[in-house]
Amino acid sequence: MQWFVFCLTLAPPCFLALLIFKYSVDLPQWDEWEYVRLFEKLSRGSLTIADLFAQMNEYRQFFPNLVFVALGWLTRGDVRYEMLVTFLVACLISFNVYRLAEHTIGGDRIPRLFLILVANLIIFSPAQYENWLQGQQLVYYFPIACVTLCLLVAYSHWNLKTKFGVCACLSVVSTFSSANGILCWLLVLPVLILVEPSDRLSARRWLVIAWVFGLCSSAALYLYHYQKPLSSPTASTALSYPLLAITYFLGFLGAPLALEKGKVAAVAGLILTSGFGLSCFYLFRRRADLALVRRMMTWLMIGAYSILTGVMTTIGRLGFGVGQSQNTRYIGFSA
Repeated sequence: MQWFVFCLTLAPPCFLALLIFKYSVDLPQWDEWEYVRLFEKLSRGSLTIADLFAQMNEYRQFFPNLVFVALGWLTRGDVRYEMLVTFLVACLISFNVYRLAEHTIGGDRIPRLFLILVANLIIFSPAQYENWLQGQQLVYYFPIACVTLCLLVAYSHWNLKTKFGVCACLSVVSTFSSANGILCWLLVLPVLILVEPSDRLSARRWLVIAWVFGLCSSAALYLYHYQKPLSSPTASTALSYPLLAITYFLGFLGAPLALEKGKVAAVAGLILTSGFGLSCFYLFRRRADLALVRRMMTWLMIGAYSILTGVMTTIGRLGFGVGQSQNTRYIGFSA
């Protein structure tokens, strides 16, 4: 029975792989044409780190750019290989969720595998088809891959300094991959502190100070010579129209579970947000149970990743209209 359920958990990625293979086309779309300048400079031998670090829309996607340039050089610019890497990163996220479940969810293995099946149905949902069929969408999956890897590191048997060092490196990769990548710094720290049973408070204090320094340094470097894209709406729209902002935010969160756009997605988002809030309240009431806190905090931080990303997206994109929250690309963040 365990093997049968385990094979079921592999059905969503296998089905998605077949869809990508069938429908993928070697044709750059939208912002993928921006990478032409990188390939031109690469062919002339004039490509620099500054070119890879340069702002693209609101992003400084240095590490995805490294992948794009390397794949472009190896495959003569075939964007289908970028789609393959995106799929493999999604598989890494699924594996990380599976391992986190083993660390935090007790009891029989079969119910845990059914939970992984549900997770895979969301992670590999064909509803986010734009992400699967555009190679550039790799940037949407780097941050959560880094977050889940950091959470796994927190549960490892490594010493505390090694954990902080590895997670700091992954947080840098997350920051310079997508606009919401800096959330990795904020979400991983509570788990690193709570999971570690060490009583060396002085060592932990200095590590936390170093972590905050890394966060501030990454943010300062990200904002260095940052320019707001002309096509981006003003961030004050969310303050001027709070009801629209709430509708946008709920629709953003509910998109992975909504069968249709509009109010259904907002209702799904409201249910999910309420469930998250109740979980936080339950943990607060049971805060004296440190074992429960250590096991539950991981999943709350993953949920907080989607919620905080929804807040950032609402502030930055509400000017495009409430319907824009249903963009299938955003499911890569909200899922």
